[in-house]
Amino acid sequence: MIPEVIKVDKSVIFQPFFFEGEITILIATPILNRQKVKVGTDLVLFNTKNLRSIIEDHSGMGQTGEVMLVIQEDGQPRPLFPPRRKISTQLLSRIVTDFKNADYLESDSIHPASPSDVFTVRKVKFTDWTILFRIDIDELNETPPSR
Repeated sequence: MIPEVIKVDKSVIFQPFFFEGEITILIATPILNRQKVKVGTDLVLFNTKNLRSIIEDHSGMGQTGEVMLVIQEDGQPRPLFPPRRKISTQLLSRIVTDFKNADYLESDSIHPASPSDVFTVRKVKFTDWTILFRIDIDELNETPPSR
C-alpha cells in the first residue's frame, strides 16, 4: 500500500483496514510547495472507533431505524460495521446500485426489492462509499424517528 500512497497527486481516502486491532482509514494528500510542485505526501490514519459509536447509536431511531456506512470490497458493497438488522449482500448491492444510478439519489424512497423499508441514501464524497439510513415503513408511519 505504501508505494500506492506515495504516488497520490490528489487527496485519496483508502479502503478501511485493520491496524492494531481497530478498523482504520488511511487518508493521503500531496504536499505542494509554493510553486505547486509535490514535495511529499501527508498521511492520516483515522481510527474508526468514534465513527462506529456514532453509527451504532440508535437513540431516537425507534426499534428498526439504523444508519449504515457501506463500503465497496472486491466490487461488492458491505457495511463497514455490523448492521442493526440483517441485510443480504444482494439486496444491499441492488439498493446502492439503483440509488447511485437514479435521478432520485438525494431523496428518500421505498425500494421495490425491500418494500417494507424506507431508505435514504447519500454518497460519501471522494469515495465509493454510501451512507444508508433504513427504517421499517410500518414503524415510520406509527412514530417518526426523532433524530
